[in-house]
Amino acid sequence: MQRRLERTFYFVVPENTTIKRNENFSITKEGIIARKASRSFLDKVEISSNLDTNKEGVYEIIYSVDIEGKHYTRTRLITVE
Repeated sequence: MQRRLERTFYFVVPENTTIKRNENFSITKEGIIARKASRSFLDKVEISSNLDTNKEGVYEIIYSVDIEGKHYTRTRLITVE
């Protein structure tokens, strides 16, 4: 069991959310988990987004990280109403 935990990479991002148009919304690393074998890889996480809080629509925030030769991505959707 311990050996399996050492190989498992946990990469969790905040849940999808809805905001009001023109609402102040910051894209940060808060709420992200990027861990393997009790080691944090949060400093290696890169974030990209096309979020425009001035226009209604659904936008993606893409979180990505490269760990030990493997590339991981997670996507969070932000709906602007």
